[in-house]
Amino acid sequence: MAEKAIFIPLAVLLVVLALAGWRFFTVRTHGTPALVRSLPAGDSYSWRHGVIQYFGDELHFFKLRSLSPRPDITFHRSHVSVIGHRRAYEDEATIIADSGVIVELATPKGECELALDSHSAKAIIAWVESAPNVRQEARDHKALLMKIAKGRKR
Repeated sequence: MAEKAIFIPLAVLLVVLALAGWRFFTVRTHGTPALVRSLPAGDSYSWRHGVIQYFGDELHFFKLRSLSPRPDITFHRSHVSVIGHRRAYEDEATIIADSGVIVELATPKGECELALDSHSAKAIIAWVESAPNVRQEARDHKALLMKIAKGRKR
């Protein structure tokens, strides 16, 4: 009975260590460092450190202090729009580097900000703005269905 009491916490500890190792070695080394926060934000302490990774039409944000194997926040570029960008305010200067740029985004869940280096900020803005319009995709889909139907009538 005492062996089971020791085995369960040991197994939990091993799982936590495996998740932390995966998160540290895989996610942190294969992404772009970023900070994110939801708006409206009360102070400069609401920033969350993490890493962003692109996966096709999705941008995944992994918090550094999370053990989840899934992304903590997912942005789909068809549902995100850039509101603007700015430099860090004085109270944010201790958290965000002088060369950092804050990109303000509107998402279906509300507005948020991403703090990145200037090159990554340009990449995010270009990625979002180059997304195909949702209405355009629907129209193209309908046109494709009409072509298929015409082809079958022949």
